[in-house]
Amino acid sequence: MGGVLKLVGGFFSGSTLWWLIGAVGVGLIAFAGMQTLRLNAAEARVEAADIRVARWRDANIQNMETIDRLRLARTRIEVALSDERDRRSKSEARYKSFIEGVNDAPENGCVGPAVRGLFDRLRGDGAGTDSGDPSDRGRGSG
Repeated sequence: MGGVLKLVGGFFSGSTLWWLIGAVGVGLIAFAGMQTLRLNAAEARVEAADIRVARWRDANIQNMETIDRLRLARTRIEVALSDERDRRSKSEARYKSFIEGVNDAPENGCVGPAVRGLFDRLRGDGAGTDSGDPSDRGRGSG
């Protein structure tokens, strides 16, 4: 065993030892440089992913705000449609009662008593009242 150590020791003696130490040092520096480049690339990928996530988060927030505005608008439209349906059904019922009053009038006789109730209902709704403004009055012969 002593002969092998002398052989190996003789090989690494002198300037050969310094070359070997220099080669190991250069290898370590190259390895550290490659690891630094890999680390920088990984950090760049993480940063790009963070930017994408922030962009997606902002888009998601905007989408949720838009959805909330659309839901609110839909609710307002549904309320308006319901109000309009109610108003229309009342108007149709009123119109139907007026038509029934006109249809109940005698065909060959005096229609005054039959139509009087119709006019009374119109007056009761405020449709036949005089506002006092002469421009509201009709230009007929009555």
